[in-house]
Amino acid sequence: MYKRFYSYLECHSILYPSQFGFRRKYSTNHTLLSITESIRNSIDNNEFGCGIFIDLKKTFDTVNHSILLSKLHHYGIRDVAYDWFQSYLSNRQQFVCANGNDSKRLSITCGVPQGSVLGPLQFLFYINDLPNASESLTFHLFADDTNIHCACKNLIDLEHKLNHELSAVAEWMKSNRLALSIVKTSFILYHSKKLKPYKTFNLKINGVNIQQVSKVKYLGVTFDANLTWKSHNDELC
Repeated sequence: MYKRFYSYLECHSILYPSQFGFRRKYSTNHTLLSITESIRNSIDNNEFGCGIFIDLKKTFDTVNHSILLSKLHHYGIRDVAYDWFQSYLSNRQQFVCANGNDSKRLSITCGVPQGSVLGPLQFLFYINDLPNASESLTFHLFADDTNIHCACKNLIDLEHKLNHELSAVAEWMKSNRLALSIVKTSFILYHSKKLKPYKTFNLKINGVNIQQVSKVKYLGVTFDANLTWKSHNDELC
């Protein structure tokens, strides 16, 4: 089923082009190169650029089955194939065993079954329409690791635009019942040496300020405002 599902998504170009996780011929390096290219383009255009690193809470465990099934139907997976997925997700139970004693069994109504090759692919499909939340932002995805980039000539315009678009992103999260960890979400402001920030830059999600940083760990590497990321002995400047 994994092979059939993946083939269907690829054949119809359903998966978001900048989704680099759990896909053949894609890697974390591709993600980092794509992000770096977006930032460098904004600097070459003499713009202020902002990279937002989104942190989601327990994403694989919070996938809503009803929403996932409705998305499958929307993208043309119907009849026997749809019934198979519905059966695969239904009537699952969980319990805890401690010191030889089993707890009561509880029905599982959310989360993709983990430990199988199909689980990660179902998650990619679940968040596939996240970039549709905004036409102005550039999204880079590696499974549940999300980077958002936006650039403007004017710092005030950039701040206004991002706060407006982040409201739409937060609404998408709410509609899809995914929890955003604002405490662990951060952003980096990029600009050339000729451009200097002339005001305090504030970004908010759901009325809460996002932390501005000069460095952030993303996909296992340290990514900083100087467009340098390092992973052990590898370095891209």
